[in-house]
Amino acid sequence: MADYETGLLHLAASLKSMRLERGYTQVELAKMANLPRLKIVQIEAGKPGVSVAAYARAAAAMGGEMRVVPQQRPTLDEIRELLGDQYG
Repeated sequence: MADYETGLLHLAASLKSMRLERGYTQVELAKMANLPRLKIVQIEAGKPGVSVAAYARAAAAMGGEMRVVPQQRPTLDEIRELLGDQYG
């Protein structure tokens, strides 16, 4: 999986989590963002063919914004923790 795909999946998960935390259905968010419900489904799936504008509109409709931040790689300690004692 390419780095951009991982980034899209993280964005998708964040937007879906935001929607659920606010108690909106996909239909309600679609109306608020002036997007078709299918577009919300695609956004929440992290589809790369969806325009950045659609992702931004969904975020803005819920009072959020999109930002570009430097990618963070896990530290060696975090990797060891994930892999367990076998590599410690």
